[in-house]
Amino acid sequence: MKRFRLSLLFVLALFLLLAPTRFPMASVEATEPVEVIVQAASVDEAATLAALAGGDVVRELGIIDAVVVRITPDRVETLRQTPGVKSVWENARVRVAARPADDEHEDDEDDEDEEILHTPSDTLVVHPLHQAGITGRGVTVAIVDSGLATFKKLKPSMKGRPDGAPNDGSLFYKNKKTGQFVLYKDFVDPNAKKSQDPVGHGTHVAGIIANADVLDDDVADEKFAGIAPEANLVIARAIGADGAGTYADVIAAIDWIVSMKDVYGIDVLNLSITSDVKGPYWVDPLNQAVMRAWAAGIVVVAAAGNSGPDPLSITTPGNVPYVITVGAYREGIYADGGRAELTDYSGRGPTESRFVKPDVIAPGVKIYAPMPVDASLTQTESGQYAVKGHFRLAGKKVHKVKYYPLSGTSMATAEVSGVVALILQQHPDLTNDEVKGRLMRTAEQAVRLDNGAHLYSAWEQGAGRVNALLAVLAPDVPFVANQGMDAAADAVIDGTHYLGPTAYTPEQGYFIVGKTEYPYLAWSGIPTAYNGEYTWLGDYALLGDYALLGDYALLGNYDFLKDQSWLSDYALLGDYALLGDYALLGDYALLGDYALLGDYALLGDYALLGDYALLGNHAFLGEYAFNSDYALLGDYALLGDYALLGDYALLGDYALLGDYALLGDYALLGDYALLGDYALLGDYALLGITLGVLPTP
Repeated sequence: MKRFRLSLLFVLALFLLLAPTRFPMASVEATEPVEVIVQAASVDEAATLAALAGGDVVRELGIIDAVVVRITPDRVETLRQTPGVKSVWENARVRVAARPADDEHEDDEDDEDEEILHTPSDTLVVHPLHQAGITGRGVTVAIVDSGLATFKKLKPSMKGRPDGAPNDGSLFYKNKKTGQFVLYKDFVDPNAKKSQDPVGHGTHVAGIIANADVLDDDVADEKFAGIAPEANLVIARAIGADGAGTYADVIAAIDWIVSMKDVYGIDVLNLSITSDVKGPYWVDPLNQAVMRAWAAGIVVVAAAGNSGPDPLSITTPGNVPYVITVGAYREGIYADGGRAELTDYSGRGPTESRFVKPDVIAPGVKIYAPMPVDASLTQTESGQYAVKGHFRLAGKKVHKVKYYPLSGTSMATAEVSGVVALILQQHPDLTNDEVKGRLMRTAEQAVRLDNGAHLYSAWEQGAGRVNALLAVLAPDVPFVANQGMDAAADAVIDGTHYLGPTAYTPEQGYFIVGKTEYPYLAWSGIPTAYNGEYTWLGDYALLGDYALLGDYALLGNYDFLKDQSWLSDYALLGDYALLGDYALLGDYALLGDYALLGDYALLGDYALLGDYALLGNHAFLGEYAFNSDYALLGDYALLGDYALLGDYALLGDYALLGDYALLGDYALLGDYALLGDYALLGDYALLGITLGVLPTP
């Protein structure tokens, strides 16, 4: 095998350059102890080895076989070199992934006078699901965040808890009539006697997911404010009053949630938090805890981060390939052109390990939800948009709150967690991989009306914006995410690890290996500047089954990458010479050399994989009659009958999109010019449960 050789000098320089990303180099004069996370074969072994190196154990993190150790900087390297120690990692900082109100556009001034209360359930049009009894009942969503506004019903009492629940200092309330419950545990202030949220972010996220307050509305009888108003909540406070937390607190919170999964029936984990990427996803201890949660069967939903619009701006833990990573788009009511558009700040892929992220996008601009009136985020510009409103959990009010708008991938992530709760109520037997596949497969991508080209690449919008109605009600979505990957084996340092299907060359930009014929799967890395007409449509062809996008096993695993350091700098990762010149990756002759890899005859040869004529050929794949014809996917006899909506030629042209004489009479629903007016569109009582009518793109 032809091997790629670096000079000894270059290797040394590279190590010195990248080593600080894992832990700052110790100063000779530094004497103040620091906290590090030490991993070994077990918690006991990690504690023993840390003590031998002169460290003091302050916390155990059993989920990743680690302990948190306080040690002087001059002993850190000794600890790292101790036989049996697998990793020494800085107890890094974690932040919330929200932005006060929205400072990206200047077109929101009218909101101050009108006090528009655009709630999470408005953004995703889930009221028809609520009216049909799909409210998240029986599903439990866990949230690791900054806490929860003081909820007087929460008590340390063990009364009403399920059998096997430990007396661990957590607070609990269960509504006897409905069976709904709220569980709270504080990892920042373990001695807290009541729930608290001095930042406001965690309360906002909880409100987006499960606020059961019913709003009176002029055009509808009653509307819940939250996405899944009858879901149970498990709140783990791991973010402090400054809006930041530590790896140790967040990992401990995840550890507790996973240990309580079967006791409290935890189904979903919301992580509207972000931290800097410091290496391959699999060496990061926070990511390892997240992968353990996924391996336990929990659906983990994580923020893409607010560091866009440049490539490689997906943050930790959103860079974990298994989880549902959520980016943020701006709804039409907040956009200059009146159509939904991707926000500049939403994190873009690929990840440092070449995966396509985000997976989906959801509304993330000026989302109204409750926060404590004295929280720090209410003192920002969000405070000027305050609207009176109530916050109800498990049938009881949370007092001293108002509704405030926040922007960011935090809000989009919470919305998707709420949708996941609705999916699991409707389809309780789905695995987390199947839930992720359903969300991606039913999402809608932005498509130009002039030529049908995709407005955004896969690394910007993922599979597209979430279609909550279709994701919940489609009877059969034959797509399972994360195929060919093993989260449990990936969650240990010396386990099996993967690289995604993204490649990069200066000539082509970012592209999916073997899929360069699709513009959606190629990207120059420059944010979209197109200002013409576009719409959002489901396009299952270019969403791609990951088996078609690239079999991860063929793209290399940790066995090929003994030296992790080069992965930390994507300029190196993206350079084919350093990425592997296909020598480090495996050299196509060893990785597979398309003759060994499969030479599309063995990999599948599009005749075996499906043969474009059979699989789709863009003309056939792009036409719903052959892609599955919406009648086959969901049969809008249940959802509205896509057969009536029309094939792709009809769907692609708004004039022909339904001529709502087919869907429900254009005259009653309003012709599209009227439908585009949010004042008329928002009358869900008149629109009914017509799933063909969606908010103005």
